Amino acid sequence: LSAWLGNKMQNEAFSRLKHCEDCPDKKLWRYLQTSDLIYYMSMGEPEDFTVHEYFNPYRSPYLAFIYYMYALDNVCENAGKQL
Repeated sequence: LSAWLGNKMQNEAFSRLKHCEDCPDKKLWRYLQTSDLIYYMSMGEPEDFTVHEYFNPYRSPYLAFIYYMYALDNVCENAGKQL
């Protein structure tokens, strides 16, 4: 699980995702549950980070977090929830 919930960014993203579970757009909310989106935030061990970096479409785990949280905030805002 450390590649998915192994750091503070991933835990914060997962926590906010659960907070938005009553989003009226279920298709979009399910898309945001795709495990890869949280995986891209993995910092990993130095030997594992090469693998994470290779498959990561973002330049860094930090950018993955920023983009994901921005998208999640927009979904929640549209659902009438302010984070």
